Amino acid sequence: MSNQKVTSTRGGRLLIMCISLLTLLFLLQKIVCKWKFMTDSETRWTLYRGKVWRKDGVTVSIKTVGESEFARFQIHSIRNPKDPRKVLENWLWVDEYDQVNVLVYGDDGSEMTKKDSKWIVFEQEKYGFVKGSKSLAPIGGLIEEGHNECEVSAAKREVQEELGMICGLYKVLGKYRSAANRGGGFVYVIVATECVPISNHSERINENSDLEIQKKVYLSDDELLKSVIEGRFLEVKWTAAVALTLLEKMSTKQE
Repeated sequence: MSNQKVTSTRGGRLLIMCISLLTLLFLLQKIVCKWKFMTDSETRWTLYRGKVWRKDGVTVSIKTVGESEFARFQIHSIRNPKDPRKVLENWLWVDEYDQVNVLVYGDDGSEMTKKDSKWIVFEQEKYGFVKGSKSLAPIGGLIEEGHNECEVSAAKREVQEELGMICGLYKVLGKYRSAANRGGGFVYVIVATECVPISNHSERINENSDLEIQKKVYLSDDELLKSVIEGRFLEVKWTAAVALTLLEKMSTKQE
């Protein structure tokens, strides 16, 4: 009887040890699988170095599906704003670097005087436009996050690089999301005035990825207004930046 009790006790302990071991193996497998998923889905994406968008209390999970050095493409799971208990899957999101659109007002340093200052924009083509379409565009570019660059510093750099000019005054009109439900970074609309050419400055040859050919165009207030009304700025962000600049100038005059 005593031997049977000892055997039963040993068997019970052995069973508990087996169950504990199986539970431990199961937990280890879960940890390894989760680590492998994170390795495959997140840490291997290293081209894009910008910020990843998460909204506190709304973003549940993020899975990266592709990237370039300029953008990261993700699938988000987010809580339904109307019912937080429900989760919306497969929410496409694109992280891009923030950018600046700069409306430059100045002279070209030749026959023009400060009294004759005009808005300086580009006429150019873009990959996303219908073939043969040319658009007017403000000066613009990406904010270099890796160099801790702010929006005004980025505007100064772009104006100097693309126009060979320096400006006495920069005014930030606002910060706006490119696409409310899809990301695309934020755009800063900036007006640069009192702009003059830098002496002995050699303008850069355009080397960006769009490979567009740019031509400088000088416009008066009326010509700029006419151009935006006629739809000559073919990207909506450019149109919005120009319209906001003109509205700001009109409100300043009224004051």
